[in-house]
Amino acid sequence: MTDKQTAHPCNRHLFIADNLDLLRRLDNETVDLVCIDPPFAKSQTFVGEMKPPLSEEERRGELEQMASWGIVDRREAEAAGIEWPDGGRGKAQFRDVWSWEEDVHEDWVRGLEADYPQIAALVETARVVHSEGHAAYLTYMAVRFVEIRRILKPTGSFFVHCDATADSYLRLLLDAIFGPDNFRNGIAWCYTGPANVKRWFPRKHDSILFYAKSKRAFFDRDAVRIPYSASFTKRRAYTEGETGITAGYSTGRTAEELTEEFGSGKVVEDWWTDIPAGGQIPNWELTGYPTQKPVKLAERIIRAATRPGEVVLDCFAGCAYVPVAAELNGRQWLACDISPRALTVVKRQFNKFRMSVDGEQVTDLPLLIPDADITVAGPGNLPQRTDQDPATDPPAPLRPPGKFKRPSSDIPATEMREFLLKLSGYRCWTCGFANTVEISPGVYEKYETTENFVLDHVVPKSKGGSHQITNRAPICHTCNLRKAGRIISLREFRNENAREERLRVPFIEDLVDLGWAENETLEYFVNHRMKQSG
Repeated sequence: MTDKQTAHPCNRHLFIADNLDLLRRLDNETVDLVCIDPPFAKSQTFVGEMKPPLSEEERRGELEQMASWGIVDRREAEAAGIEWPDGGRGKAQFRDVWSWEEDVHEDWVRGLEADYPQIAALVETARVVHSEGHAAYLTYMAVRFVEIRRILKPTGSFFVHCDATADSYLRLLLDAIFGPDNFRNGIAWCYTGPANVKRWFPRKHDSILFYAKSKRAFFDRDAVRIPYSASFTKRRAYTEGETGITAGYSTGRTAEELTEEFGSGKVVEDWWTDIPAGGQIPNWELTGYPTQKPVKLAERIIRAATRPGEVVLDCFAGCAYVPVAAELNGRQWLACDISPRALTVVKRQFNKFRMSVDGEQVTDLPLLIPDADITVAGPGNLPQRTDQDPATDPPAPLRPPGKFKRPSSDIPATEMREFLLKLSGYRCWTCGFANTVEISPGVYEKYETTENFVLDHVVPKSKGGSHQITNRAPICHTCNLRKAGRIISLREFRNENAREERLRVPFIEDLVDLGWAENETLEYFVNHRMKQSG
């Protein structure tokens, strides 16, 4: 921490609580980075065995910690808004199944409808096009994202980990809260491995959505450059001799000379393949959580989006990768999780990375950070706000209702064309063309199909003609090309074809009678409207 930076009152605090309760207790604009790995809306419960297995001492420590908060059974834990750990004894698990009844409070819905109608509209859209569960999930996330935006400094950033199950919905939600102009990246964290799927390509990347609080958000791409490849550093320098110029870069140059010309390493793009995932995470780092993320992933985000000494928050801190990365990189941190098992995991991970916990040195190796002590707080020990909500700072303005165009016709074009061609015996209304097939040499037979016909207007649109079936007519492609771009009625065009001897029937009277056709289409149109109205 630099001299100019102030210690956050909750630095190195792990809160075992509902994260919404914590977020609502934090002051405005006091956090530099929020980095979360929340549930992905997978509609399943993830269960894993803790590594190493949970010891009896650790289990007893969890229960004693909860007892110190006045929570001694499952009923009291649920009343406090946290999980009771004993039911999943020795398990690393979390539930990712969503419903209105179990996961959403009615006041959240009312608050979004009153204060953020654009979010309420998005939730309703998710309900209609996806499911009730997806809508409940978005509501749960929305109320938390609104608070996260409030507590971020103007120079702050927000990173959300997700996958294909919900990333498109979360992107829209974040656009509504942070504004689409503050979207920075949709990072693809790529990995590989076996996949037994046959109906699609194996899904081998997660998404990390990166949003800024404002245009002032801090970002340092140079802090996370990666080493140049060996092929790059071994290319030859430009040399001029008897044989001309040889292309290349770097023969004989020192690392300092390369850095001066090209930078300290390769700039990281928005697709990451160099950070391990899943089973590729070093075994010693594994916690047992089936969806654990590696510390290196959080380190890249933290180094790029914050300066040393700034404040990082992870409010879904089950596998502890963000607080560990923050501590290792000299940042202040706050963490929150709904399960007291997070306390066990955080302590374990700090010890693995050679940092003390509560003054206790578990490893025999020299401590990297001897004073990384953790303050644990329960649901009744959350901080108190010292300020008020911003008076006028809506996350994004609600756009005025759109002026949506009605369909050009009540009747679909395919249905319309079929009906109109039946009236004419499947012939063009302006020349009498009919589809034919050669059944024997020189002998052709007409066949009834809508192929080779398009819909035109009896009265041109520019002269007030409608798109409804009463003003439409099927014509062949030849007539359509000749008539295109001309302001001429269908009746006038028929007469022109007759004068120029372009008819495919003997006389113009052999074409469909337009007056009779108008009466038939009007009756069809009225009957269609009556069916639509029930």
